[in-house]
Amino acid sequence: MHKLHHWRRFVGIGLIALFATLPGATSSTLAQDSKETVKPAEAAKPVFRRRLPNYFAQVVDAKQRSTIYKIQKDYFDKIAALQAQLIAIIAERDQKINAVLTPEQSEKVEQLKADAKAKRAKKAAEKAAEQKPDAEGAAD
Repeated sequence: MHKLHHWRRFVGIGLIALFATLPGATSSTLAQDSKETVKPAEAAKPVFRRRLPNYFAQVVDAKQRSTIYKIQKDYFDKIAALQAQLIAIIAERDQKINAVLTPEQSEKVEQLKADAKAKRAKKAAEKAAEQKPDAEGAAD
């Protein structure tokens, strides 16, 4: 079960990173203009970065490190292709879900999203302002 959780976290992080590289590929933009959906193949291709799993750097030797990097490289393209497929399927699902709403409902949902985004930005600004005096006080 633990390894499954780790795999899900890895895929989730990968999806977030991959999805972030798709310009304008959000469920709201897909619903607004289905003719201009961004295809995952058009997105920037993810770049392979050699990185050991957590805690491995403390226990592996140079040969094991090299072997791990080779294994990661061998699976990288397969995983990236599956992640791209998953993003496309999620986008298609979201588009169909959004199509169920009336134009008024879609407008309301977009307004709710905008309100939530503004609230998060305000909270982040307040937190940053709160931390700023603490940093200045420590410098004195």
